Amino acid sequence: MSSSKSTAEARRSRSATWQEQLVPTVHQVRRAIESDNRSEALEWIDFIDWEWAGSNYGFYTKWHEEGEAFLLARGILEDDLAGIRDDLQLLVNTGWNDGTPYDRVAELARYKMYKARLLRHLNAPAEVALATFMEWKELWRSIHDRDVDYASGIMNIALIRFGEDRLEDLLRMSITPRFDARYGRYDISKVEWADAFNDLVHTSIETQRGHLVGPER
Repeated sequence: MSSSKSTAEARRSRSATWQEQLVPTVHQVRRAIESDNRSEALEWIDFIDWEWAGSNYGFYTKWHEEGEAFLLARGILEDDLAGIRDDLQLLVNTGWNDGTPYDRVAELARYKMYKARLLRHLNAPAEVALATFMEWKELWRSIHDRDVDYASGIMNIALIRFGEDRLEDLLRMSITPRFDARYGRYDISKVEWADAFNDLVHTSIETQRGHLVGPER
């Protein structure tokens, strides 16, 4: 694993080897735990934490905030937005704790607690650490998926209230600054495609791992 800094942001990178990229980071953590390689397990756990929450939690925080700001800017009142927020917090939690509002901040705290527990369990039998690791992974999935559902809910409200033509405005407002910061370095009007290709593909693969994309999804 290595660290690299792009023109826009610091971005960690696993490897420049295509073959290594075929191995999910989840499997790397499992292998390190199963082989009782504590130092390697610590390194992979730290990396996968960055791949999950480190890369995505703040992204969705901003997406939610900017989506709500979009609604307010187009005339939705604060009280109306509070009702929308309450509805969405119930809806996105249906599959996990039906009837209870989703507390995103509390779930992030629980996520961090599970990581601390996993680090302690590296001193326990491998099956104990592996079970904790899989619980931690599923906790991240639940946070990620509810974040996606909340963002989708904001887009649905924009569609219902303002029409489909306004969705482009919402997406441009919410995504363009981060898209330009993260992917602007691949703009072929500024860089040679041959120079950008490998980095672009690696970034795409790493991003998908953060979203837990794959056959075990």
